[in-house]
Amino acid sequence: MFREPVYDIWIAITITHSYFDTKKYDLSLEPSSETLTILEESGILFRQYDTCTWVLRNPMKEDAVKFKPLFENALSILRFELKSNNSDFHFYTQKEITIPVPKNNNWRYCSVESPNIFGQLEILLTKEVLEKRETIKLNFESKAKFWEYLLISKSISEEMTLRLFEKKNQLSFDFVGMVDIEAFGKQMSAYRFVTNKKVQLKDSYEFSISLWNITPDGDQLLSYNMPNPQTQSISKFDPENAITCMYYI
Repeated sequence: MFREPVYDIWIAITITHSYFDTKKYDLSLEPSSETLTILEESGILFRQYDTCTWVLRNPMKEDAVKFKPLFENALSILRFELKSNNSDFHFYTQKEITIPVPKNNNWRYCSVESPNIFGQLEILLTKEVLEKRETIKLNFESKAKFWEYLLISKSISEEMTLRLFEKKNQLSFDFVGMVDIEAFGKQMSAYRFVTNKKVQLKDSYEFSISLWNITPDGDQLLSYNMPNPQTQSISKFDPENAITCMYYI
């Protein structure tokens, strides 16, 4: 009776990313066409294990004889392309992995200048690699940006003193000055505030930011829960280093 081959995990590839609080990475890892041919001829299965883990499974020794040997004197390289289904992925992700690959490792990762491919993982096939179980970890850090708020008021008054406060003092905002922006189809003046340090981009934050009008008669609360600047909302005043939120008072 025909028996299906029995497979064991040979290589596990895991991806972590500081932008996400959960494992909804929306990433894909795909073998190149040449790699796919090598894997199929050798009976190696490439499968996604969960949202952030991919595995290479090889047939057990008694089944491996049915397939072409993966390693035959000449060295081969398995190549995998890292892709993202999220168009904003390039905006919030550092190109390089943050933890250097040890020199004795038989794999390397490099970024790729392509709109569809973010990076490429290469695994060098050696006898040492084939004889052991390997775990490859790719750790990505999100970029850090200044947070900018553009506050638009119906009536700009010299007596109006706006301030932004973060409830736990995790962020501090500096009033940079008045700027002219285009909003609601016309030119308007806005109060520009910028954090005094960069904030690492996240999928969600625990910040609680309130907006106040400071007056001689007392402080007036204008908003107790200001929206966070979105990753794709790039500041026109500092496009390389800041993201912005436009708020209408």
